[in-house]
Amino acid sequence: MKDGSEVLAPLPYLSTKPCRFAIASEVATLDLVRAAGVTAPKILYYSTDAQNPVGADSMIMEKLRGRPIGDMY
Repeated sequence: MKDGSEVLAPLPYLSTKPCRFAIASEVATLDLVRAAGVTAPKILYYSTDAQNPVGADSMIMEKLRGRPIGDMY
């Protein structure tokens, strides 16, 4: 982005049918975690309707700084 920040666009959950439930759950969970004071990425955009520019249920979230947890173990 222009300010140097980065975003992530996770791939849809193909194993969860319909995908909109997985996306709605993740958005709500991240909002709840942030409200509790835990660092979590902010959701910048999400759609639970495939009738959007992406053509699928989707979300865009900010990328947090730091090491991925998978690299720590």
